[in-house]
Amino acid sequence: MDTSLSPEERADLLIDAMTLDQKIQQISNEPVYNEDLDVDGDPDTDDRTRWDCDFTPVGRHIEGIPELGIPDFRQANGGTGIRGGDCVPEPVATALPAQVASAATFNSDIAYEWGELLDVELRSWAHHALWGPGMNLIRTPYGGRNNEYFSEDPYLTGVMASEIIRGVQARGVSHATAKHFAANESEYQFERWTSANRVPSRAMHELYLLPFEMAVKDADVASIMCAYPHVNHSYNCDSIPLLQDTLRDRWGFDGYVYSDRRAQQSTVASVLAGVNVELDETAEWYTPELIKAAIADGEITEEHIDGLLRERYIVMFEYGDFEDPHTEFLWDELDPLIERGGEHAELAKQAAAESLVLLRNDEDVLPLDADAIDSIALIGAEWFAGEATLPPRSGNREENISVIEPYQVTPEEGLEEVLEDLDSDATVTYNSGDSTAEAVELVEDSDVTILMIGDVARETWDKNSNWREENPGGGTNGAENEIPDIDLPSVEGTNQVLLIERVLDADPDTIVVAKTQGQVNMPRLEDMHTLVQAWYPGQEDGAVVAEALFGVTNFSGKLPVTIGSTDREAAFATELQYPGRLEDTGVPGGIGRDPLCNDEDETPPCEESGPAPQRVVRYLENLEMGYRWYQANDLEPEFPFGFGLSYTTFEYSDLSVTTSQTGGSHSLHIDFTVTNTGDVAGAEAAQVYLTLPAEAEEPPKRLVGFDKPYLEPGESERVSVVLDESASNHPLSYFAPDHPNDLARWAEGDWVTPEGTFTVHAGSSSADTPLTQDVVLEAEEPPAQRYGFFLSNDWTGTAHYAFQYGRWTDEVLIGDWNGDGTDSITVRRGADYFVSNAPRGGDADRVFRYGRPDDVVLVGDWDGNGVDTLAVRRGKTYHVKNSLRGGDADAVIQYGRTNDAVVVGDWDGNGTDTFAVRRGATYYVKNSLRGGAADRVFVYGRADDITWAGDWDGDGRDTFAIQRGRVFHVNNSLSGGPADFAITYGRVGDEVLVGDWNGDGRDSLGVRRAPAVD
Repeated sequence: MDTSLSPEERADLLIDAMTLDQKIQQISNEPVYNEDLDVDGDPDTDDRTRWDCDFTPVGRHIEGIPELGIPDFRQANGGTGIRGGDCVPEPVATALPAQVASAATFNSDIAYEWGELLDVELRSWAHHALWGPGMNLIRTPYGGRNNEYFSEDPYLTGVMASEIIRGVQARGVSHATAKHFAANESEYQFERWTSANRVPSRAMHELYLLPFEMAVKDADVASIMCAYPHVNHSYNCDSIPLLQDTLRDRWGFDGYVYSDRRAQQSTVASVLAGVNVELDETAEWYTPELIKAAIADGEITEEHIDGLLRERYIVMFEYGDFEDPHTEFLWDELDPLIERGGEHAELAKQAAAESLVLLRNDEDVLPLDADAIDSIALIGAEWFAGEATLPPRSGNREENISVIEPYQVTPEEGLEEVLEDLDSDATVTYNSGDSTAEAVELVEDSDVTILMIGDVARETWDKNSNWREENPGGGTNGAENEIPDIDLPSVEGTNQVLLIERVLDADPDTIVVAKTQGQVNMPRLEDMHTLVQAWYPGQEDGAVVAEALFGVTNFSGKLPVTIGSTDREAAFATELQYPGRLEDTGVPGGIGRDPLCNDEDETPPCEESGPAPQRVVRYLENLEMGYRWYQANDLEPEFPFGFGLSYTTFEYSDLSVTTSQTGGSHSLHIDFTVTNTGDVAGAEAAQVYLTLPAEAEEPPKRLVGFDKPYLEPGESERVSVVLDESASNHPLSYFAPDHPNDLARWAEGDWVTPEGTFTVHAGSSSADTPLTQDVVLEAEEPPAQRYGFFLSNDWTGTAHYAFQYGRWTDEVLIGDWNGDGTDSITVRRGADYFVSNAPRGGDADRVFRYGRPDDVVLVGDWDGNGVDTLAVRRGKTYHVKNSLRGGDADAVIQYGRTNDAVVVGDWDGNGTDTFAVRRGATYYVKNSLRGGAADRVFVYGRADDITWAGDWDGDGRDTFAIQRGRVFHVNNSLSGGPADFAITYGRVGDEVLVGDWNGDGRDSLGVRRAPAVD
């Protein structure tokens, strides 16, 4: 295929060449053997090597169509390392820390490099798309996949995830996938597939959707994975409010959507919602039989299937997947990067080191003095103290399976290496604690005790320490017996609860290192004078923990989650909030991967036995989730969000907040000084929070910015944060639902920036913000008729309408948007369009998204239905849309040359608009939406004139007016020659608008005048 064509053009040509069966085959994953990638040509090799790509039945594969040049398309799981792909054996890959640990760094630069690492390792494994990062919020400490998510805060999550995505996609090779969209915060013991979540509209937009919005707008993520839950009365993968109205129309997403594995629950509804790829072991809903039946019944058309393919193919063309089908491994290039000391290994180490959070150091036990120590007792279960703790992946609770790491540094090895580097002869003795008596004996014989404890988290299971008693088989049949808890489990024969009691009794100065996802119930927490939160540190666990304990490195991590005091508070205070209750909702629930009927031998819609009860979880806390709950209720947690100690101290001073307003959009410019007032170099994650005016009815603070300066002793740095009202995280705004009490209409509403007093807070955590300053923001109220829109209904030079609409930075488009015969104003911000159906100002009648922010936009009635819509121009290619909905173009054509000036009009009076291109004073007019030669060519005016198209005499045909300064020369024919009349209107510098403002069939002039600049 001609590679000079645009990705859109190539996608259209490809789809046109496909049969319906080929199209259907391309919209689902299937397990297919990668014959062209497997070196030995045997799909079931017993003695596998890393050069094999043997068959896996899981199905992360879309089989290519060689005769059409469509390559195989392989996907892999990711986030904390590459694993779970379309080949076995699994690859050896860098075992990064848990995703929650990445957020604890508060270092966006590390996140970007993290993404670059994943890109290189994914490509080395010959895969195309990475299913990650996971971007759900840590709503409760029970979540089985909390380690795969970033934080409880939407802004921190959005920033870090967006940077990882940008890193993954930086080379234009690997696709990133933002998951799990949306409100997929818990596993519910194998009920994640069927659970119903009731999430208030404001919480949906301001908390749970916001990270995804940032990933779409800031990182241009290639794909989205729709999640399992039945959210606000729709399954996510069926939801037009989620996947169309919000994702595509409101945010402007132009990538493709996967279903999560077995998350899809329909054929027609999923097609109409825009699920591009069904993900399962094999297709259940996107089968040829079901798709063809839906087409035959008129429920969908083949064009719907074309649309599903087009969005993915455009991305694949953009990423070069057709030119480079990834049919070779690149292990030789990767090996130097992943060995110890290599670039990827060092990044894993840095990320883990910066994630460690020092929670307590009350007795100044840390940093340890190597010269004063002869012996160290290292105590803890094998998974946490005997080996490096890697983020888990397996649903099998008896195994601690994660990325297959190239090496690991155990805690014992790490301590011994640091002692050797510090020229110490101290000994390290490890004891697993399975015998508490032996562990206590070792403690009593040692100078220093380091106790490492941890929790066990798994996908499909929320945390439960007693599963061996409640569900000894560990399967779905026993899941209903499980009650989630956040107690410390017994692991590998070690009773951690008893071990903590005995060790603290033996040595009150024990250094406790917690390798958990966050909050757990720990006995004797009040007696732990020295406490480190280490998360799941990955392959460099032993090295990074040991270096921090001995002061070789300094702690700089901050908590991305609140650690509460009890197991029933905040968003998990009541059973209704977590884990919810079983209810007869009319929608089938059930444990396992499919909805069930009361009679499990019957399948939904359960007409005979009725649907099984559904687990319903209510987000009653609304916006008061995480640290916002504690602050709204004036309660202190055990450790607040953003908290973390250091071996040095930092002082905050000289807060300055200034405001600016450009085109009606406010900005806050925040500056303050951070000074290292101690004796040790260190990095400080400085945080900025904002309190909105009372109108917003928000919790007291929201995180809106952070930076992490590294400072030598006595050194100061000025930290700057800019809050832009129009930014993707809406820092100055709140979401105002149109129907706050109707969850089925949760998507309807808009972001509102309140007037009044905003309070800026800066400091070291959500609970410690010593710097505060109030600032008042007011709406810009211009004097009447000094500037704005001035529209005229005739050629007298008099304005008949004077009003304001939109912002001064908006692009203005004119059209008849509702087919009533009168033209009105639409303003464009990037790829967002705000349509008004009357020359009156006020609120938009419709908001949608189409194209890309850098497209050239043209307005016209392309299909002759009396309603104007949009076309976007990219060079000489025009993407024409016949509705105001966003989504795919209805027609893609080419006309003229890339550098032509373009004018739109109905040149032959047939009711449909087409294009004319202008080269100097020559006009090439086309009467149809197809390429080829012009239908009419003529010369009018001068080469340096400004040209306007309109129907000046009401005969149904558009012609040209040329503008020279304030004078307009109007011609009522397409023949050139002198003007029919000329008038003067407006002022020099006005923006000119052409439209039929009163519906009389004749176009006239309007101008838009910007406010004067003093």
